[in-house]
Amino acid sequence: MLIYSGSYLVAQQNEKWLDVAEELLIRESDSRHAEEHCEEQQILLSYPININHASLAQLESCGLFTPYQAQQIILYREEYGKLLSLYELASLPGFRRVFLEEQVIYMTVDESKADFPMRQTPGMLLLYAGMNFQDAEDQAIYPGSPWKTSLRIKKAIGGRFTVGMAYEKDQGEKVYWEQGPEHICGYLEWRGRRRVEQLMLGSFRINNGLGLIQGSGLMHSPQGIFAGPLLLSTLKPYAGVAESLIHRGAACKLNFGHIKLVLWSSFQNIDLSLGGLSPEGRSNDWADQIRESGYHRTSTEQSGRKLGYIGSAGIQVLVCLGSLNLGIQYSPEINGLNRRGRDSLQYFYDPVFYHASSVQWLWRHNKVELYGEFAPGSEKTSALLAGSRFQINDFLSGLVQVHRYEALRRKTFSSAYASGTHVKNERGVLLLIHAEPFRGFRTEAALEFFSHPAPRSLVNVPSSGFRFSLNVQNGSREKLLWRLRMVNTSRQHSKASDHPGIRPLISIQNLRMDGRIIYMPLPLFTWQSRLDISFIPGKVEGLGHTALQQLTIRIKERLKCTTRLVLYNVPTWNNRIYLHEPGLYQQFKFPVYSGTGSKISVLTSLKATKRINLEARASLDRERENKRWEVEMQLRLKL
Repeated sequence: MLIYSGSYLVAQQNEKWLDVAEELLIRESDSRHAEEHCEEQQILLSYPININHASLAQLESCGLFTPYQAQQIILYREEYGKLLSLYELASLPGFRRVFLEEQVIYMTVDESKADFPMRQTPGMLLLYAGMNFQDAEDQAIYPGSPWKTSLRIKKAIGGRFTVGMAYEKDQGEKVYWEQGPEHICGYLEWRGRRRVEQLMLGSFRINNGLGLIQGSGLMHSPQGIFAGPLLLSTLKPYAGVAESLIHRGAACKLNFGHIKLVLWSSFQNIDLSLGGLSPEGRSNDWADQIRESGYHRTSTEQSGRKLGYIGSAGIQVLVCLGSLNLGIQYSPEINGLNRRGRDSLQYFYDPVFYHASSVQWLWRHNKVELYGEFAPGSEKTSALLAGSRFQINDFLSGLVQVHRYEALRRKTFSSAYASGTHVKNERGVLLLIHAEPFRGFRTEAALEFFSHPAPRSLVNVPSSGFRFSLNVQNGSREKLLWRLRMVNTSRQHSKASDHPGIRPLISIQNLRMDGRIIYMPLPLFTWQSRLDISFIPGKVEGLGHTALQQLTIRIKERLKCTTRLVLYNVPTWNNRIYLHEPGLYQQFKFPVYSGTGSKISVLTSLKATKRINLEARASLDRERENKRWEVEMQLRLKL
C-alpha cells in the first residue's frame, strides 16, 4: 500500500488545486488568477521545501505555513533535532491532521535535498512554441505570426542570488515593438539571513494583508481561504507571461525579530482600453481604463498601448507577538497620461493621486483563528474583510467571513474572494463547513450571500445574490478516487435597452453538477472519467453538459503520455463550462466549452536526460462543421 500512497496524494492534490482554479474562472471569467494559482502549486509540487534545513524566514515565506506554525517547527527542531518523518508535525500545536494529509507532498526531510531547502530549482530554462490553426480568415487582420512563443529562464547564483527573465509573444502579435521584444520582464533577487531578509529589483508581486489595498489573487475562493495558511506579508519575484497586476521597481523585506518591514516602489507604463471611452466627459482617472487582456494584435488593441502610467510606493509594518500578528500599511499612487497618451488623446489632465492605508490582524488561540483587514476612508470609500477559521475537532472545522466594500472603494491592485479585482460596492457573508464523518469520506459545504447596494456593471439598480456549493469526496490514499460537487448560483442583471429610465432586474440562476472518478491501479497508470452538467432550473432545454475521458500512461519514469477526449453540448453561454486541459509545464489552459462538438488532445513528455525534458501536445477541436488544430512544443532544461 505504501508504494502507491505517494501517487494517490499527488493525483488528489492536483485535482484539488485545479478545482480551485476552475472556480476562479466560474466566478470571474478571467483566466489570469487561475493560471497564476496553478503555477504556484506546480512549483510547490516539483520542488518541495526541506523543513529540516529551511530557516524561519524561508518557512514563513514558502506559502505553506503561518508564522505561528513556522515558529513551532523551529522550536521543535531546537529541542528534539531533525525530523525523521513529516508526520511528526502532527504533534505540534497549530497543525491539523487534514493539513498534513493535503500538504505533505510539498515538504520533505530528505537529506539529499538539503542544499536547496526552498522550493526552487537551481536553474531552469523553458522554451515554448505553439500554433492555433483556427480562424484562418481572421488571422489576416493580425499583423504578426500565428505562432505563440515564450522563453523563461531562472537561475540561482551561489546561495543568495536568483535571477529570472521571461519573454512572450501571443498569437497574432509582432515579435518586436519599437525595437524591443513584445513582452519581457525579469528580476534580480537577493535573500539574506539577518536583518535584510529579501532585496528585489525588477518585476515582483505583493500580497499584503488580505488584499484590500495591495495584493492580487489572494482571497478569491472559499476553498483557498480555508485550505491555505493566512500570510499577512508576501513579496515574490515575478518572471512570467502575465502582463498585468505586477509591479516594476524595487522592494525589500527587513526582519527585526518581532517587527518586520516591507518597502516597495514601482513605476510602469500601462495600456489603455479605448473602446469604452466616449469623446465627451472622459474620466481623468486613467487607472480605471487599464486594458487587462495584454493582447496587442488588432489596430484597436495597439492604439491604446502604453498611453498612461502608474507609479506607486508603500510600506508595511508587521508586528509578530506569538500567536498575534498585527500589521499596518500605507500606499500612495499616482496615475496619468504620458507624452504619448497626451499627444494621441489630446487630453492634458493633471496626474491623479491616491492614498490608501489599512490595518490587518491575525490571532490564533487553541483551535480558533481570527483574521481581518480594514481600510479606512469616508462612508463611501472604506472596506472591511474579516473572518474566523475554527476547528471543533480533527473531523469538523469551518469558516465564517464577512466583507463590506463601499461604492466608491478603489484600488488597482486590490482583490477579494467575492469581487475579484474590483473591490467596491458589495457586502456579503460566507459560511463554510468541512467535515469528515468517517474514515475516507470528506464533505464540504459553503454558503455565500452578497448584495450590491448601488448600481454596478450590467445592473442599474441595487441587487443581490447567493452561491451554495457542496463537495463530497473520498480520502486521498485510495486507488479509486471519486468526487461529487454541486454549485448553485443566483445573480441579477438589467436587460439592455436604448430607452431611458430604470430597467427591471432579471434574476439568473445556474446549477452546476460535477462527478469525477480517478482510478490508479498502478503508479504508472491513471484513468479519469468526468461528467459536468450546467443548466438553469426550470429550463431543461438549455441544459449543457460535457463528458470527459482521460488516460495517462507513464513508461519507465521517462516517457509519459496523456490522451483526453471531451464531448460537449452547451446550448447557451450562461451555462458555459470551464475545464482545465492537460498542458505543458507551466503552460495552463482552461478551455471554455460552449456549442456542440468534441475535442481530443494528446500530451507526450519525454525525459531525454536528467537535465532535458521534451514535451509536445496536439489537439483537434471539432465544433459542428468547423475544425481547429493546435500544436505546442516545449523544451525544459535544468541549468
